[in-house]
Amino acid sequence: MARAGVLVATGIMRQEALQYDAALELLLEARQLYRSAKSVRGEAWALTWLGRDAFYRAPASAETRALFEEALSRYRETGFPAGAGWALAFLANIALIAEDDDRARQRAEEALQLGRSAHVGQVVGHALRMLAILDARAGDFENSDRRLDELIAIHKAAGNRAFLLAAHVEAAELAASRGDVARATSHLAAGAELARDMTPERGLELVTSAAYVAYVDGRARDAAALFGARLGLSRFTFPKRFRPIVEALEVQGLREEITAGANLSADEAVERVIQLVSPPHDLIERQGDVGGGPAVASDPEL
Repeated sequence: MARAGVLVATGIMRQEALQYDAALELLLEARQLYRSAKSVRGEAWALTWLGRDAFYRAPASAETRALFEEALSRYRETGFPAGAGWALAFLANIALIAEDDDRARQRAEEALQLGRSAHVGQVVGHALRMLAILDARAGDFENSDRRLDELIAIHKAAGNRAFLLAAHVEAAELAASRGDVARATSHLAAGAELARDMTPERGLELVTSAAYVAYVDGRARDAAALFGARLGLSRFTFPKRFRPIVEALEVQGLREEITAGANLSADEAVERVIQLVSPPHDLIERQGDVGGGPAVASDPEL
């Protein structure tokens, strides 16, 4: 049992370092050890992280959904509401990516209820994030912003800088998707301050979000460089929804900017974001850059 726990913990660290193949091998071994020991909750824990591995590879796949459904069943079997809440939150995310909004809302509401009853702020936050995206898709921006404000407050109170960074990234993208570049830039600036003291891998989402906001704002060259940096740092996890934008930038003749961006280190890419969003905000003070494109709705696959 102790070995299985070490394997899962190490697998989590490998995932965070973007070493997905190494993480998968460890997690599969851990699951087998828990199963052999008839530890239902332990197996559920391993299944959760195996589900995250599958989510990174193919977020809306049947395999991803099946792993989280199995984890949910195991958590319910052992009466562990916090774990069940996490599984439900990921199932909401999967449904959202598959554009099954009704199912996504149902799962997110369940996760929110479990998270609140079990006093698990991270589950509450993840559910709020899903519901904020759903509200924005439905055109209810006021309710979406309210949920995001609560999400940010939860992670700020908990001192969870990684989740707080992710919340600001989500808020920035949702604001940009409706053309509110000033609000988006404000959230990027807050995220950039957090990213300064984190590992470079934590800054990947910030770089992607800043690239998208720059594109929406018509800062095509900055967008090309930042999308290039994101591709260069981890092509495997690059969000599919942004690929059409990268292709559009290439059509605009910005392939060299994308290539140059791909040569940036993670630290250099985050520093470029910080420069863009530091006062005076370049993202909201355009000076004749190549035109970007229409805003697109934010997506949970970050």
